[in-house]
Amino acid sequence: MDAEVPDTGARDSAVPDTAVPDSGVRDATMTDAVVSDTGPTDSGTCSVAPCRLVSPQCGCAPGTMCAWPDQVGPRVCLPTGASPVGDICTNERNCDPEGGCLVAGPGGDGQCVKYCTETAQCPATSECADFGWAEPVGFCSQLCDPTTGAGCPSALVCGVSTAFRTEDDAETIVSFCSPAGAGGQGDTCAGYWECQGGFACVGFCGRVCVMASPSCPGECLPFLPVGIIGGVEYGFCRV
Repeated sequence: MDAEVPDTGARDSAVPDTAVPDSGVRDATMTDAVVSDTGPTDSGTCSVAPCRLVSPQCGCAPGTMCAWPDQVGPRVCLPTGASPVGDICTNERNCDPEGGCLVAGPGGDGQCVKYCTETAQCPATSECADFGWAEPVGFCSQLCDPTTGAGCPSALVCGVSTAFRTEDDAETIVSFCSPAGAGGQGDTCAGYWECQGGFACVGFCGRVCVMASPSCPGECLPFLPVGIIGGVEYGFCRV
């Protein structure tokens, strides 16, 4: 709020004003422009307890950010991280307030992803999804090529998995960057993190194929729901 500056003009001396008639012209008066506050939200005014995870954040003191370690348990305030969305991370402390660290499976590296509550908050090529998390928060999926890994840092591969669209809980197929597993074609798996790059976990590790031009030694079967990523429909190989 602008501080009220008292009038510092000197008062008239004892000499009375001469009776000058009003000319009819109004005095020009200057009013202060209203400047919006662009500073960080005061932690005491946050409507989300204990803090708001999705940008713009609130509820944490300056120099700290709202975080959700491993996407389980309560949200907490942690020292502000520095890694932007897209960078490799090992835990939530690495990422800046725009998002969090999505680590595939037990341990290993992950990638900083943008948190969201609806797809409108994500880039045009992605959607807001989650893996059945307890919070009504998801992450913006990452556009990458699950057959080549293009679009991911060199240390990660492009994973594909069933997820839930955050705003309506509808099942969807999303891509994201994650560490590579060891499973190859036909190996049993518990999740995408157990398969090599270029494979998806469908009860077993199946090589990802393009439905319009499959290159499988056997059949290229569609994902359910349909796996359309970046306008391309993908499936998996069954030998």
